Amino acid sequence: MESSRYKAQDGLSLDLALHYANKTVMFADVVESVRLIQRDEIAAASRIRKLLLEAANEIVPAHRGHLLQRLGDGLMIDFAHPRHAAECASELHRRAANMSTGIDADSRVLLRVGIHVADILTDDVAFYGHGVNLAARFAALAGPGETVISAAVRDQLSADLDGEITDLGECHLKHIETPHRAYRLGPRTLHGTGLEGEIALRPTVVVIPLTLRSGPKESLVVGEIIADEVITALSRTAELRVVSRLSTTAFRGRDKDLKQIRSYLGATYVLSGAYQVSGNQLVVNIELADARTSEAVWAQTYRTTLRALLVPDDDLIASVVENMGGAIMATEIARTESRLLPTLDAYTLLLGGIGLMHRSDARAFNRSRQAFEQLIERFPRYSAPYAYLAEWHVFKVTQGWFVDLRQESAAALDYINRALDAEPADSHAFSVHGLVHTNLLRDHAIAEKSYDRALEMNPNDGLAWLRRGTLRALHG
Repeated sequence: MESSRYKAQDGLSLDLALHYANKTVMFADVVESVRLIQRDEIAAASRIRKLLLEAANEIVPAHRGHLLQRLGDGLMIDFAHPRHAAECASELHRRAANMSTGIDADSRVLLRVGIHVADILTDDVAFYGHGVNLAARFAALAGPGETVISAAVRDQLSADLDGEITDLGECHLKHIETPHRAYRLGPRTLHGTGLEGEIALRPTVVVIPLTLRSGPKESLVVGEIIADEVITALSRTAELRVVSRLSTTAFRGRDKDLKQIRSYLGATYVLSGAYQVSGNQLVVNIELADARTSEAVWAQTYRTTLRALLVPDDDLIASVVENMGGAIMATEIARTESRLLPTLDAYTLLLGGIGLMHRSDARAFNRSRQAFEQLIERFPRYSAPYAYLAEWHVFKVTQGWFVDLRQESAAALDYINRALDAEPADSHAFSVHGLVHTNLLRDHAIAEKSYDRALEMNPNDGLAWLRRGTLRALHG
């Protein structure tokens, strides 16, 4: 710590009490500064000085950082949230790269960055102890132009919004007894356009054609048939994004590498399996895996016949799709309940919010609203979160958890109008518009028109059919 920080100005003194505070600490230092100085002392020192001054005076303050200490060719910085530190690190690397344009590779000034969040020992002037040491050690793991973060930081970042996160495994850090999990944080790829927002709000499901384990060669087509039928059924679900079989066939029969499938196809969930054919008998083993964690979230064995498989609306396909949907929803609900909402993927927030909204537990119900509100912050021009918030207010009245019916009705109407403003041709939004007018505003004529409009846009909208049927039942 520079001695000027300890002067008595502003009432600071060496007698300040030490205490713990949860802080995000970032170390950024110049890669191979000694070699650069030896190569060309004046030029290297000038470049290093310019970069660090711009960092301290412009970049760090712009990302809500507080410069704690200048350490020769490096900086120690404090942030209120890991997200701000991640953004600052990305900007530091960009600035260093821009300054190196036109300079030969051996003379470029590049940074390596480490970020850690923990309960740090501090006297409100400087940071001390193990947490600070860890942040410095994570920086030492980084290569030129790289950022390495701790598991505690990773848990508070979203891979969609904060950058690409690569697991480096358990790493042994210098002078630290136990290994620590480390992650490389790369540039983010999601930029928040309308199309990307729509994709981000739906988990991507990849259905790999099933592998023939035993049976005649003529049975190879069975795996393709099952995959085609499942893809067709899943594609009717508005909450899921399903990859075409034209893109998934290449993975058939190979050892399943979920990370590769996730990287190649953007998969969130992967459905795969194998089957055996003996005469007319068919045994199918199916597994659904979460590509983010490489964990199986559902698996089942089915016994049927080849003849039954060719019957429209076969029970095998219906059961697979139903169980898949249940497993995906349960997984995303669990993530929504157990993790900080800002760290969650958009599709987790949407599916988790939908699931929690239908629970009779008030705590879960309120968390569903928080999930939808988090989505609106990220994607203010996309209709789905507004529509579900309108539906949330309808359910709030249905559950009896309200005080002022007019207030709930006005809120629901406001949200559904925002949804229709965002997407005037969204069948789900019109379906919810009808629901608001049926259950809260009691204007059945407008409700009927809304349901009809929803079905004009999407004749396969099951909720619109159900809600219109309920409205007609009210009329006898």
